[in-house]
Amino acid sequence: MKTQRYLTMWRGFALCLSVFAGKALSAGDPDVLLIKGREAFYAAVMQESQVDTALAIFRELSEAAPAYRGLTTIYTGALSTLRGKHAFFPQKKYEYVQDGLRIMDQGLQQAPDDLEALFIYGMTCHHLPFFFGRKPEARKAFRRIVGLLEMAYREYDDGLVSNVVQFLRSDVPLTEKEMATVQAVETKVAGE
Repeated sequence: MKTQRYLTMWRGFALCLSVFAGKALSAGDPDVLLIKGREAFYAAVMQESQVDTALAIFRELSEAAPAYRGLTTIYTGALSTLRGKHAFFPQKKYEYVQDGLRIMDQGLQQAPDDLEALFIYGMTCHHLPFFFGRKPEARKAFRRIVGLLEMAYREYDDGLVSNVVQFLRSDVPLTEKEMATVQAVETKVAGE
């Protein structure tokens, strides 16, 4: 049930992003590549066959737009962890996840204040089994998002911000002050 809610949320996010505010976009445009990469990433959550597609798109995006390198590195690491999810042998699962975590840690160093990068990082760590010990990193990422949200939310697509806010409200234990910040941003996004 939780996985289904997660996928529904991501499909909605991908759909919102595919519209992309009426901007005229061409196939080689970094924004188009990012949208396609996101869609392939969310498809890869359920279909192993989409992992290679998403990796190729994020590789192309990284080369086309160096400003996206931290974000593309996070997605690349998250895709490696998805390979672990889909792998049959436990040792391969573990190796893919460990490799993905290492890559994501590098990406977070490159983009420590990117809400989307923090969200993908936090979500990935949040959904890993307990024995990987990444719940504290997920909490740090979510707390960092809350700290950045009020000042930075306008820089991001409303669909992304809505999904971040929805996830924080429903799945992350927040202090009263953090919840107030999240609710204030939610109200602002809904009113714009």
